[in-house]
Amino acid sequence: MSPRRDWSKEERTAALDIYFKMYANELSGKTYIRKRFYEAFTRAYPTRTPKALEYKLQNISACLVEMGLAPLRGMAPAFNYQRVLLDQTAERISELESLVLQSVAEPPIVPNSPTQNDIDKPPQWQPSKFASEARLEPIARKIDFAEREQSNRRLGLAGEQWVVELERKVLHDAGKPSLANSVRHVSQEEGDGLGYDIESFDIKTGAKRLIEVKTTRAGIWTPFSVTSNEVRVSLKFTSHYWLYRVHSFGTRTRVYQLPGAIESSCNLTPTNYRAHPRVLNA
Repeated sequence: MSPRRDWSKEERTAALDIYFKMYANELSGKTYIRKRFYEAFTRAYPTRTPKALEYKLQNISACLVEMGLAPLRGMAPAFNYQRVLLDQTAERISELESLVLQSVAEPPIVPNSPTQNDIDKPPQWQPSKFASEARLEPIARKIDFAEREQSNRRLGLAGEQWVVELERKVLHDAGKPSLANSVRHVSQEEGDGLGYDIESFDIKTGAKRLIEVKTTRAGIWTPFSVTSNEVRVSLKFTSHYWLYRVHSFGTRTRVYQLPGAIESSCNLTPTNYRAHPRVLNA
C-alpha cells in the first residue's frame, strides 16, 4: 500500500472549484451530474480516487457548517479537516454571497404534506478542533446564513404550519382525534414571545408538548439560531419542551426533533451580547 500523501494546494483548490460550482448550481436551481465533476477531477489528478475527492468535499462541508453556513445538500460533513482547508474555504465564500443572500430571501414553495415518515434522527455533530476559529471567520459572520434565513418570516411561518399539520396527523393516526383537534399554533394566536410556537401533545401520555420550530430550505446539517428567551423557556419547561428542526423545506420537507433544554440538546455559540456602559471610577 502506498503511503498516504497530503493534498497539495493545487488539489485543494481544484476540489474547492468543484464544490463551489455544484453549490452555485444548487442555489440557482440548476441540475448537474456529480459524477462528471468527479471524473474530470480524477483525469486531472489520477493519483486521487473519486472516493478520496468525495471525502475532501465532505471536509469542505464541515468547514462551511462550522462557519455557520449551509453545506452542499447530500454532502455530509467530515469534521477531521486541516486548518489550511478552512482558510482556503473562507477565502472562497464571497463567490457565493449574492446567491446565498438571494436564496434565503425567496418566498417558500408549497411543501409536501407531512407524515410520520418525514421524521429523521438528529445528525451526529462532532465539532473539529478548529470549530471555535471557524466561527470567527469575518466573511462567515458577515453573511450569517442562519440569522438571515431565520429573518425570512414567510419561511418561518410556513415551517410552523407544516409542523402543526404534522402534529395533528400523527396524533390522529395514533387514535387521538381530540388531542389532534386541540393542537394550537400559539405564536400566531398569542404572539411570538412565548419561547415556542406550537402547543401539541405526547402520543403516549397526552402531556403537553411545547414546540419551537426552526426552518431551513437547506439540508439537515445546516446550523440554526436560537434566542436567549427560547433557551430560558426550554430550561423552565424542560420536560415539555421540544425543538423541531425543519429542513429541506419544499417538496422533500423533513424534520428532526430535540427534546428538553436547548443547552443540553445543542452546542451553543454566543454571537451577540446586550451591552450597557459601565460606571467608571474617577
